[in-house]
Amino acid sequence: MTRTDESLKEVAGRIARNRKAARLSQRELARRAGLSMDAVHRIESGSRNPSLKTLLELAAALGTSPIELLGGPVSGKRFRPRVERLAVFLEGQSDEVVEAVDKCMRLMVNLARK
Repeated sequence: MTRTDESLKEVAGRIARNRKAARLSQRELARRAGLSMDAVHRIESGSRNPSLKTLLELAAALGTSPIELLGGPVSGKRFRPRVERLAVFLEGQSDEVVEAVDKCMRLMVNLARK
């Protein structure tokens, strides 16, 4: 796998993680971005290289910046140090680990609110 292929897989993973964090289905993301559901599926699976226009549309639909989807820093956002460490830790983890941590955190927050 070339470095370009690896980078495209990373972008695909960030799009999927942002979609899941926003609790959107591929169908809903496609609707919001003006794309077909098949296009979103192929982009997230890494089998389609999104154009700059598509990347901009996806970022807008996800409420983030294209820079973040490309792996750059989240501009204008400041996080507490613990949150920042958690984000750095999760960035290198598999989608399965990120989803498991997300579920655990939501469960813990819900329990704490009771």
